[in-house]
Amino acid sequence: MNNFIAQLQTVFSDIIVKRDLSSALKNIKEFFQFMNITQYDARVEEVESGYSLMKDYMSRGYKDEMRESLYVDMLRKLYTVAFDSSNDVLISNGSYNHSASEKSGMINLNEEDISGTFERYVQDLAMASLQPDNIQHDIEEKIIHEHQMYLSALFDAIIVSPYWNEGICEKMTATLLNPLLDVSDVLNILSGITLSSTHLFDYWRFKTLHNVFFASVDENIKQRAFVGWAFMLNTFGITLFKEAKELFAHALDGTTDLRHQLYELQLQVIYCSDAEQDNENIQKNIMPDLLRNGNFKITRSGIVETEEDSVDDIIHSDEADKKMEQMEQSFNKMLDMQKQGSDIYFGGFSQMKRFPFFSVISNWFAPFDIDSPNLYDVKEKLGNIKLLDSLYKSNSFCDSDKYSFAFAIVSIIDQIPENMREMMNTADFFGMSVEDSNTQSPIYIRRRYLQDLYRFFKLNHHRSDFDSPFIDSKVADDKIMLLSNFVKYEEFSNEILSLAKFALKQHRWNLLDVLLSHFKLTEDLVKQKLDCDSLKWHYYLMGALFMHRQMYDDACKAFKSLLILEGSEKAGIDRSQLNFNTVTEFIDTPIDCVDLESCKESVLKSYALSALRSGDNSLAAKCYKILSSKNSLFKYKLYNAIALIGLEDADSALSILFPLDIERDDANVKRTIAWALLVKKDYIKAEKYYDKLLLSENIVLDDYLNAGYCKWILNKNSEAVISFKNWLSTKKSEDSISDAFNSDNNILKAAGISDIDIKLMIDIVNE
Repeated sequence: MNNFIAQLQTVFSDIIVKRDLSSALKNIKEFFQFMNITQYDARVEEVESGYSLMKDYMSRGYKDEMRESLYVDMLRKLYTVAFDSSNDVLISNGSYNHSASEKSGMINLNEEDISGTFERYVQDLAMASLQPDNIQHDIEEKIIHEHQMYLSALFDAIIVSPYWNEGICEKMTATLLNPLLDVSDVLNILSGITLSSTHLFDYWRFKTLHNVFFASVDENIKQRAFVGWAFMLNTFGITLFKEAKELFAHALDGTTDLRHQLYELQLQVIYCSDAEQDNENIQKNIMPDLLRNGNFKITRSGIVETEEDSVDDIIHSDEADKKMEQMEQSFNKMLDMQKQGSDIYFGGFSQMKRFPFFSVISNWFAPFDIDSPNLYDVKEKLGNIKLLDSLYKSNSFCDSDKYSFAFAIVSIIDQIPENMREMMNTADFFGMSVEDSNTQSPIYIRRRYLQDLYRFFKLNHHRSDFDSPFIDSKVADDKIMLLSNFVKYEEFSNEILSLAKFALKQHRWNLLDVLLSHFKLTEDLVKQKLDCDSLKWHYYLMGALFMHRQMYDDACKAFKSLLILEGSEKAGIDRSQLNFNTVTEFIDTPIDCVDLESCKESVLKSYALSALRSGDNSLAAKCYKILSSKNSLFKYKLYNAIALIGLEDADSALSILFPLDIERDDANVKRTIAWALLVKKDYIKAEKYYDKLLLSENIVLDDYLNAGYCKWILNKNSEAVISFKNWLSTKKSEDSISDAFNSDNNILKAAGISDIDIKLMIDIVNE
């Protein structure tokens, strides 16, 4: 919640989290008394009276089947009081809310004939078109200006309006679905409703957006309503309203692809939230190549070479080809980013939101309209240049950026060469764009609108008055709509796991962590509700996350659970017979029931690696032996040898390693042979291998340490000290030489190195 309503945090927590009506009444009365607020006394007294009556009935022994629902109703009544009082706090303290309240003071949503006002505007414009030519323009301009003023005031009125009621919901729904209204006006109002719903949940706002999304026939209106409705799924307070849950469930039943639409929207929000990071990537890794190769230009159809070839281009044509190739690669990177949903233009336009147009908040969400009164001066200065027409047809920019571009270009129009002005009349002027056929698809419409929203929440100087729905690096639960309490794992498993796979693929570990932490496995999910494929994916994702965190024991248990599921499925064993641990979320059935040789290679190799990293060398060796028999991959043999060394079976390890060393000149193989020889106590041969490694270009940190062991064991102590000091000076961890010796104590003891020797060496190395 916003800082401005922090004083009411306790009250909201009592109502929504604790469901403690008594405590909520006590705290809200104390708050009103402290703030000297009396306007809500009657509403609070009504709730308090009902609660006292409920306690009285209970004390007399009456059994009331409606008691629980009545209790929740009273919580909700008090919630609306707290909602309205927090709204007052925002108006008192918020810079935008205060001015919005003053500007919209004449509009009361309960009484305002909004639909009638908009209809009269359309009628007045139609009548103005019949006026004589010499006065028609002035009349139209006056009508449009007054309408824009009203639309802005209505937008403000929606933002600062208290908790809605059914009457406002019905009126707003009828207005927004009225076919006589201009689509641009409807879209603007929908943005006002969305913006007004960022702090606390309002069921009637939620229902209004729901009604419009499902009833509108205009795709732009549908998608703008859908975005606002979806954002509200995680708004604080929604869990108090079972009607909202029922509305959501009904929507899922009535729309076959709604789950997928929510998933698509979630991905779009994530990509949009990356705009600053993407801009940094473009500036550092893409733009330098584009700027270095300046004798090319970008058009809608790709990159073309300019006609002005230099003598150098002719003599060194291969260099020109390389430049062209580099530029195409950079250009394609940007195109690929744009196609997947990245907001590649945010950085360029982020400095162009200071025009007076953007001082009005509603303008940030206004669809680009050539006939907008805000563009009258622009059109006049452009004259015969058809820039606005080209800009309107362009599908490269969101609406907010189109306005920015128009205002920016006209401010320097006098400085633009004539040939460039002529280019403004062509579609190529705006360069890269997505396919025209996609511009009216729900995905494209949502993307463009999300970019408008993102610019507002990142750049508008009143942005702190609102809670942003976009995701930061911390990935808070309330920013992921699929983490709504209304979303059941078993109903959304495809979408949730698809998002988790996306997080894994892109190394978004915080997002993966949030998803798996929220959707914890239960006995019902494991044994019945989740399909087996979804359950296996869940365990795979758990294992991948634990591996990333270096929690190798848990990763091994997660992959083991996956193998048990696969094995039981093949054996026809009912999942209800499996032993599920409700604390760890793992399946505790012994792995002996699984035929590892028949397991999928992709799963078995993950299990093997987690076993190796966790120190279970016996299991790792067993798995890698099976993997090597399935597929004679180099790494399987190498890891098998490493596991065998961990079991102190150096001879078996070397029987694998020596053929590998002949097969491939690989530093890791030589390193592993050296370690095996050290474990085998063949110190002279081990020393030779480490000497060669230290002379190579493929040194790793532990080479110094292990080489030092060989020298020390062979009584070449001065050389050992040098190796240990090199290890100390190179290492990046906080491990001391003492920690290293403790870790490898078995090697040192086997070689006859005493505790006194170790203490002396530590002192010598640390001098």
